[in-house]
Amino acid sequence: MRCMHLYRNGRQCVAEARQGAQLCADHTPLPEPEHESNGRPLVYRLAALALLLIVLYSYYQTVLGWLVG
Repeated sequence: MRCMHLYRNGRQCVAEARQGAQLCADHTPLPEPEHESNGRPLVYRLAALALLLIVLYSYYQTVLGWLVG
């Protein structure tokens, strides 16, 4: 059986479909990766926020020193 994928110009893919599927290996969608919700991204965001605040406070102190002193 031929692959059921249709190109934009309306032509059908000429490759053979995989066993038990309607699409060939090139047009089969990739499986979605499983995401683990272990809180790591939240830790990274909090660390990035803390570093941003440290840098902004440092710049604030530098500008304040230029203006006062």
